Amino acid sequence: MRKHTGWAIVSALVAASACVEDYGPLELHPDVVWLEILLVAGESEARMLAIHPHREPEDDAPEVDARLRGPGWESAFSETLELQACTDDYVDAAECLRATLPEPVRAGATYGLLGTAPLGSFTGEARVPDAPLLLTDTLRLSWPEEGERLTIPLRYRAGPDIGDLSVDVRDIFETLEDGTEVELDSHYLSSGPGWLDPDSTAGTVRIYVREKPLRFSLSLLGVGWNRTNMFTVDPVLQPWPGFGIEGDGVYGYFDGVTRSRAARVFVR
Repeated sequence: MRKHTGWAIVSALVAASACVEDYGPLELHPDVVWLEILLVAGESEARMLAIHPHREPEDDAPEVDARLRGPGWESAFSETLELQACTDDYVDAAECLRATLPEPVRAGATYGLLGTAPLGSFTGEARVPDAPLLLTDTLRLSWPEEGERLTIPLRYRAGPDIGDLSVDVRDIFETLEDGTEVELDSHYLSSGPGWLDPDSTAGTVRIYVREKPLRFSLSLLGVGWNRTNMFTVDPVLQPWPGFGIEGDGVYGYFDGVTRSRAARVFVR
């Protein structure tokens, strides 16, 4: 069975931003580039989705030369991956690039970005948020009514550097009649992230489950303000503001995401 890694949830987050109101007020030049970079705390690699938003899907992907700067080191986005490694969504002429890092991404650290694209150079800066605190430890829940979703109450705290708070479900096991457990695919319970209010201290998420005894882990993902603010800007605003990325003919966002400790959920 496929494991639900940090990149699985990041691809879902990136997919949600790959169609931003027809890319807002971007200049209508075929060489304009849209970049999406979300650093994952604890991961020893970074991925960058690069898109030509004003080209046909079958056209060539952007030619981008970019480097990520960390505390005392620099790594190039030098390896090309399958597009699905960056996003689950359908996008225009695009590619997924990877940088291998000398150390895992640190929560609370600030990272820089430097590169060139077809229309000029660009720079960036992003702070990876501190981890949200999940106060819920273990939950034992009963089956929901037929046709209803499972309601999971959560208690948590999120710092001011977190703009969005999503829920990640992983490590899903079904208990068979003989007591043995079988691991299920990561998409068994939920097709995408559920959202919580980071300004609150309690909330609920609702997911669909089948009538089988299950146990799984649930954690929170805190995303920074660069990505969050991108979704609140007026799509016709000129000039288009930067969201961690500034440059000639280069748009998008550069941000970070950090995972909380996990809670255990049992459904009987």
